[in-house]
Amino acid sequence: METPALLLADATPQWVITAIQQCFPALIWAAVALLALLLFKSPIRDLIERIRAVSFDTTGFKLEAAASLALSTAKAVADGRLNAPPSAAKIAETVERAIPRSAMEKLFSASILWVDDRPNNNIIERNMFEELGLRIELAASTEEALEIIKYQEFAVIISDMGRPPDRQAGYTLLGKLLNENNSTPFVIYSGSNDPDHIRLARKNGAQGSTNNPLELFTIVTGLILKSGWKSRMMSSGLRRSIAQKNISF
Repeated sequence: METPALLLADATPQWVITAIQQCFPALIWAAVALLALLLFKSPIRDLIERIRAVSFDTTGFKLEAAASLALSTAKAVADGRLNAPPSAAKIAETVERAIPRSAMEKLFSASILWVDDRPNNNIIERNMFEELGLRIELAASTEEALEIIKYQEFAVIISDMGRPPDRQAGYTLLGKLLNENNSTPFVIYSGSNDPDHIRLARKNGAQGSTNNPLELFTIVTGLILKSGWKSRMMSSGLRRSIAQKNISF
């Protein structure tokens, strides 16, 4: 006799089963993120409140970016990449130093290509950049990234390292770009922050390598602001959004 579970499976349309299978990784990540936030709820809330209290330009986008940065570092602690979250003062200082008020317009014009076969792992990190107005395009493979790059320019490319079956897919993508004389700044964001891995990444042509959200924020914003990235005309709607958050240029 068939069990109720088997009978339910037989009665479930295939498209529903397929949808569940496709969404399962995202559901798992959402559950893990929720658990981390529950476990660290009080420290995260306290950290964000301390960020608000720090004497720095916490208006609008900077405060939102700092809050996302606090969440991303808390997640890094939860998954073992960091031993302890940075202080509120450290987060505030990082945001303030990385983003001079006069540089906000340049960040608003920039696009990032983020290459990762598990994009749901980086939702909070992406949000800390999107709060600053950066646009992020996602690619799940080296091949997809190369196809996107044919038709669009980016201020920075962020890549993980291993994407099955290629355990060094980050270097594979970087090598292909360099062979095509594409000099877009390239940053590895993976699970390792070993000094040897960082040196190897630079030797291979990357501008940086880290597993630390705080370092990623500093590296990426620094590369954009130091680059020759051309500012594009902002839409009137975007200018109104900036004005509403009390940011002037």
